[in-house]
Amino acid sequence: MAIKPEMPLWVSPGSDAGSEASRERGALSLALKVVMQLHRHPKPNSNSQKQKFHPRLRANEENWGPRPTWMLKCWTEVPGYQQFVRNKLASLHIEGWGGFVLKEKLKRIKLALKEWHATHSQNLPSKIDLLKGCLSALEVKGEEAALSEAELEELHGITSDIHSLSHRSASISWQQSRSLWLKEGDASTKYFHSVSANRRRVNVISSIQVDGVTTEGVQPIRQAVVAHFASHFKASDVDRPGVDNLQFRRLTPLEGGSLIIPFSVEEVKTAVWDCDSYKSPGPDGVNFGFIKDFWPELQDDIMRFVTDFHRNGKLTKGLNSTFIALIPKVDSPQRLNDFRPISLVGSLYKILEKVLANRLRMVIGSVISESQTAFVKDRQILDGILIANEAVDEARRNKKELMLFKVDFEKAYDSVDWGYLDAVMGRMSFLVLWKKWIKECIGTASASVLVNGSPTEEFPLERGLRQGDPLSPFLFLIAAKGLNVLMQALVEHQFFSGYSFGVQNQNSVSHLQFADDTLLLGTKSWANVRALRVALVLFETMSGLKVNFNKSMLVGVNIVDSWLSAAATTLRCKVGKVPFLYLGLPIGGDPTRLGFWETMLTRIQNRLSGWKSRFLSFGGRVLAARYGVERGCVRAGGRKGSVWWREIVRIRDGAGGIGGGWFGENVVKKAQTPDVWIWRPDPVRGYSVQGAYYLLTSHPLDPLDGADDLIWHRQVPLKVSIFAWRLLRDRLPTRMNLANRGIITPDAQSCVAGCGEMESTQHLFLACSTFGSLWSMVRAWLGITSVDPIILTDHFLQFTWSSGGLRARRSFLQLIWLLCVWVIWNERNQRLFQNSELSPPLLLDKVKLYSYWWLKTTNSTITSNYHSWWSSPFTCLGLL
Repeated sequence: MAIKPEMPLWVSPGSDAGSEASRERGALSLALKVVMQLHRHPKPNSNSQKQKFHPRLRANEENWGPRPTWMLKCWTEVPGYQQFVRNKLASLHIEGWGGFVLKEKLKRIKLALKEWHATHSQNLPSKIDLLKGCLSALEVKGEEAALSEAELEELHGITSDIHSLSHRSASISWQQSRSLWLKEGDASTKYFHSVSANRRRVNVISSIQVDGVTTEGVQPIRQAVVAHFASHFKASDVDRPGVDNLQFRRLTPLEGGSLIIPFSVEEVKTAVWDCDSYKSPGPDGVNFGFIKDFWPELQDDIMRFVTDFHRNGKLTKGLNSTFIALIPKVDSPQRLNDFRPISLVGSLYKILEKVLANRLRMVIGSVISESQTAFVKDRQILDGILIANEAVDEARRNKKELMLFKVDFEKAYDSVDWGYLDAVMGRMSFLVLWKKWIKECIGTASASVLVNGSPTEEFPLERGLRQGDPLSPFLFLIAAKGLNVLMQALVEHQFFSGYSFGVQNQNSVSHLQFADDTLLLGTKSWANVRALRVALVLFETMSGLKVNFNKSMLVGVNIVDSWLSAAATTLRCKVGKVPFLYLGLPIGGDPTRLGFWETMLTRIQNRLSGWKSRFLSFGGRVLAARYGVERGCVRAGGRKGSVWWREIVRIRDGAGGIGGGWFGENVVKKAQTPDVWIWRPDPVRGYSVQGAYYLLTSHPLDPLDGADDLIWHRQVPLKVSIFAWRLLRDRLPTRMNLANRGIITPDAQSCVAGCGEMESTQHLFLACSTFGSLWSMVRAWLGITSVDPIILTDHFLQFTWSSGGLRARRSFLQLIWLLCVWVIWNERNQRLFQNSELSPPLLLDKVKLYSYWWLKTTNSTITSNYHSWWSSPFTCLGLL
């Protein structure tokens, strides 16, 4: 069977880019050499350690169906990608409405890119393995004899290809992840992939409970999901009272007209650039990174699409399809109600919705009252929290009775009735054309649910606002305005008494709203209790927003428990107490008491609990130890340290208490004397700026302080900076350090390079005839001259400052120094544990290659290609 690589991975300068056959023969030849070399030079323990093959069984291997595909960020790094897409777009000639033309173009481009992906960016791991085999064969050959110029050129090209493909593979993993990982190019780590794989396992829906019965299997689960959500988004066939008798704020004619003026290129482009480039796309699989990259080619089609919509108010079939992603609301979801449905809308529809949302944002403040503080310019989430806290504090100070009712809406966004929303917009003086647009946007939507990554069959949406749609938050504000108007009417007609406070009770508040988080406030009275229930039931009947009274909560200030319980029974709700949470923060608590902060401390501890994961990197453990998150993490020994340290730890932990106190409650207290803060440098006079300045200036500087500032570099991976931090403190497990710790015998301290000297830190990185020679070759490559100090910190400082005072040059040399010590340490470990070695010239090649890719992956502007970098890096950086 012929083995054929899917693409020519690298072409040397001057060769034919289309010479695929020669590249195939070369790759196969090198791969065969690898096999021969492995048989010729087996590893020392290869015979004693037999490898066994164990088939890996995975749970939930059922076929859930085809998964949607989307455009990849890494495609932009493949040579020829931009031209391929432009040529394909230019060759497409489609007639019809603007929306249909644009949808079909993107559909065909996506199909073409799917085929292109199969030959350019698919099966990256296998391609990387093949290249590593070729690289290994050349390295083995280079150990036996000097490589020719052509072989050296091929070695450089293959090494460059490995890093290029590895970066593309890491980009794909980053795009599939839900977290914002480091931008330093160090995302493709064991920790990254372990957490990603673990999250995929946790999120698999292997069974659900439907009406108390456990459902398992692919088709039963998919059918249950479709039935649940199709019913969930089905409109209720009930007669709803109108809103004609309610008084809403109205738009001015100028504001209403500003919503329906023709769409401009500037506002459409602003809407596109406001969207994240690589977040999860909708059913069309097109992300905004693609649209931004090819905006000149797509602009005319996009403008024709939005212009057609402006003129006729219709959407092309298929543009308003939606994926519903199920986001767990609890740790172990068992029922479909335990998931929050988040909508992933298509990119073309999202452009239109973003433009409409940006227009509505400019006028929404005119029709939304001050008690609604969500999504309105110059209003903050803290406004409602501060007002609620002020009301509770004022009631406590003045011994006034205050009743608070925290409303819980059941699936608020999903329950909004579209007829009610249209009626409210009419009462707010929105123009007929605008209402027609909104009706088309929400009324033509259809959805399919992603079950374990695979979409179910599609079903229509008949009510609700999609979470994830840019327009939905503003439309929900308009819908929630109905409750606001009802409460105002009850107060004006004296059916409900709000809570009054301030001088002569001139301020009164009856309700606070932040999206669907609603808090009703009033004085203690049965009239208020009855009015609350009437208002909420009436609002539910009008809008479709169902109030979940079982989860709602009644709280009282200076109200006896018996009355509060009786009122809660009438409202059929729970009884709460101060402090209680509203918008995630406590209302009515005493910040001076420890109990006030317990909820916040619990949330922080839950967030930090992930730091104890077995996947945590050394850099994470350093940060954890620095901030006291994990005792004994990397501190001096922890529970596995020396006898004296374990005794200290035992004393410390025996005290317990918050903050890691050493003695806790065992300290003898002076009960008769109030506690005071004491400034230790001057207990008599206390703190002064002069004393603090003297304390700081008299403290001797750590000799590492200067070098410490150079360890951290934004273009260097965190693990390398952590390594340098350990290096400068002589914390690496060199053979001398291992002997000093009693781990190896004193006669086993010789350098792994075979030079006969003891392997200390200073020797390994500076004085060794093998590893130390790297520095002279690096200086020759960079064209700089300096004398190597014998102390690492001095060497770091002198190397970095050897280029003079230009900041950009110093930053680059700082990166090179960190890279050199990283390469030396990795080569030392390869020789020690893998019984393989590279010559100093090959180590220099690694320095050149890694520095190029570190700068490329952090968006540095390198004006030349890799081969120019090989000869003159300062020229490529524009630093000559």
